[in-house]
Parts: sequence; C-alpha cells; structure tokens
Amino acid sequence: MILPLLDESYGISYVKAFYSRLSLETNQLQGRATRLFVGPLLASLEQLVGKGPFLQYLQSFRYPLAGEFAFTKDLAMNLRIPCDWGLEIGLLSEVYRNVRTSKIAQVDLGLFDHKHKNIGDSSKEGLQKMCTEILSSVLRGLMEHQAETLTSTQLATLEVLYKRVGEDRVKQFGLDSAVNQLPYDRHEEELSVQKFAKLLRPATEDYLACPTTQQLPSWSRVLSCENKLQEDLAIAGSKDIKTSEKELIKNF
Repeated sequence: MILPLLDESYGISYVKAFYSRLSLETNQLQGRATRLFVGPLLASLEQLVGKGPFLQYLQSFRYPLAGEFAFTKDLAMNLRIPCDWGLEIGLLSEVYRNVRTSKIAQVDLGLFDHKHKNIGDSSKEGLQKMCTEILSSVLRGLMEHQAETLTSTQLATLEVLYKRVGEDRVKQFGLDSAVNQLPYDRHEEELSVQKFAKLLRPATEDYLACPTTQQLPSWSRVLSCENKLQEDLAIAGSKDIKTSEKELIKNF
C-alpha cells in the first residue's frame, strides 16, 4: 500500500486500499454499509443534485469505507480527522480539500476476512448508527465542496431514489453471487435497504439542525499551540521502548 508513495517520481500523496470482502466462514458477500448504503446513496445524490466534482470523486473509489490508507508526512500534517463512523468519508473529504486528484492512488489488497456487524434495532446501534454518521459526513462534504444543501422537497425525492437504487443493487448482488456460486440472502438484504431508507429523513434533519461537528485538529494546528509536542512524544516513545527492553531482558 505504501509502494506508490516510496517513488517520489509518481507524485502520489495519498493511497486508498480496496479489496474483496467475503466471509471466510460462510463465503457470503459482506460490506453492507458500502454495498447497500454508500453506493446507492451517492448514486441517488448524483441524480438529485447533478454530477458535481465531489460526488464524482467519492464514487471513483472502489471501496470508500476501507480503513486502510497511506499518505505522505506533508499531507498528514494538514488533515483533520472526524471522531465518529464518518471517519473514512470525512478523511476523503479532507484529502480532496488538500491535494489534486492526480496525486491519489488506489491499491488492491486482495481478499479480507470481513468482520460482520449487526444492522442494529435502531439508529443508535450497529450498522444503522454507522450509516447515520456516514450520511452526515457525506452531506457535510457536499456543503463544503459543492455548496449543496438538501431541501425538504429534495429529501423526499432522495428517499424514493435511494430505495429504488438500493433494490436494484440487491438484485445485482444476487446475480453476482449466483454467477460465482456464493450464498445470498436476498430477503435479508432487502430488509437492510428498507431500514437504511428509514434513516435518511431523520438523520438528514438532525444534521441540518447542527451541521458542524467535532474533528481532531491537524498536526499543524496542534503544533502551533504546542511547538515542542513532537519532541516530547519522541522522548516519551524512547523511554517506553527502553522500559519494554528492560522488562524483556528481566523476563528472560
């Protein structure tokens, strides 16, 4: 994943991973938050507000919710990181803000054994909570980069569009699974789309009522307040390593 960063002649500043998400136990497709929520959501928003640059940027990633990425030190110094499940989308938004798209690469990491997360019984649990916070991050990016804000009329349209696109994706994944001889529970996937669809209106209304959010400050911002922080962390890390080495020798 860091290979594109090592050769400076490529001019790459940020690398995003993508991979096939299958359960090694059941051999089923996983990654429902991406397949059944983010993908249909972005496609629906594009139909609703048009092919804006930020939406096209997000859709260019094979797996936008992948938590594996690498970036240069210079870029890392200026990234603000969200503190919730909107982390991956929020980080992509920060990258979009700080570097040209020509400096971004994607790398295939093969097959990952994906940890299956329950969908949850409410918007405060499981995948429903995750998707609620992801939605806020997407809407915030639309405001920041495309100056787009959903109206009440558009929100009603988004609900209809999302459900239609989501149902189309379920059919598509069912066919993909059949061709590849993978088990597929279409009924369960349909129920997931229905639950995600019910999140859109309340989650969007909550976001619009308070569109600002807390983010970890960038390193450049932190160092402007505590300019010796890097040195202090290096000293603390060095002491921790020495302590660990002493404990290791003592145990032997």
